Amino acid sequence: MQNEFDNTYRDRSAPVKKEDNIQQKMIEKIKELESNQSFLKSQLEELAKTFKLRLDRMQIQTTKTEQNLSHFGLDATQKIHNIHVKVNDQRKYDQKVQELIDRHANLIKSYEVRIQHLLKLMAEKDNLLLQTQAAINDAKMEITRLKRM
Repeated sequence: MQNEFDNTYRDRSAPVKKEDNIQQKMIEKIKELESNQSFLKSQLEELAKTFKLRLDRMQIQTTKTEQNLSHFGLDATQKIHNIHVKVNDQRKYDQKVQELIDRHANLIKSYEVRIQHLLKLMAEKDNLLLQTQAAINDAKMEITRLKRM
């Protein structure tokens, strides 16, 4: 449409009038505006492509970050579970060790009671032995005295 308009007013054989001059300027202004419009359109398209690329990159990075967070979350959960299992195992071992220590302490107390009883018996036997030796010595002295008579 514009080319038709241009061709009709570009007839060089006709004398240039003032109206033609104004129309010519308007045509040039329209062409300039169309050129600016094309330029702006191409810049907007380029800008849209750039933003789309950036948005795509950001989405990819967001997805990777979410995956990493999910992986770290699962890893942390697994580690916490492992620690919990180890703590429970350690508690079981500690309980078994404590039971062994208590059992050992009971055995020691039992042996101490036995030893105390044996020491008491030994003291009684020693006392009895001393009494018996004293009685034997008395009997020997009595026999010696009776022999002298």
